[in-house]
Amino acid sequence: MPPYVINKNLRDNVNWNVELIANQLKHAQLAKGRARSGYYKLAVIIGASIVEAFVHLLLLNNIKDGEVLRTGKKETYECSPLPKNFYRVPGEELVIAKRRDEIISIKGNTDFVILNRVCLEKGLFTKRFFRKVEAVRTIRNKVHIQGLGYVDQSYTRHDVEKIAMIANELLNKLNLN
Repeated sequence: MPPYVINKNLRDNVNWNVELIANQLKHAQLAKGRARSGYYKLAVIIGASIVEAFVHLLLLNNIKDGEVLRTGKKETYECSPLPKNFYRVPGEELVIAKRRDEIISIKGNTDFVILNRVCLEKGLFTKRFFRKVEAVRTIRNKVHIQGLGYVDQSYTRHDVEKIAMIANELLNKLNLN
């Protein structure tokens, strides 16, 4: 692993996950039919987690100490309900609240979608590259099988290679910074 992946734990985790992907690809070569797709799916999900880690690292490497990052959304706080005679809808109430820019911390597990959006806003991603990384995030989210409206079983080696190319592009971005 190149030296720009500063955190030893991250470096070791990336190395181990790359080994896992290699093992899944070996198993896929030996498998037939849908079993092959299962090995590719695991490799895709693992690869997507590496992409997410590289996006996180890219953002960490490109923020200044004390810099405030905003999600582009608003958060509501200090809600005060109005008297009930102002609004009479069962199960609802009318409130006065304050709103402010939602601020994020990228220490730890920041949502992948937020990392991507902030990288785009900071100019670390072009719109084209943002769409590529968002596609990886969308594929990775297929791990949440309860939300799928179909049986998810069509993964190929090409899917794994696409994610590997995006991870490589991120490594190049990390190397240039």
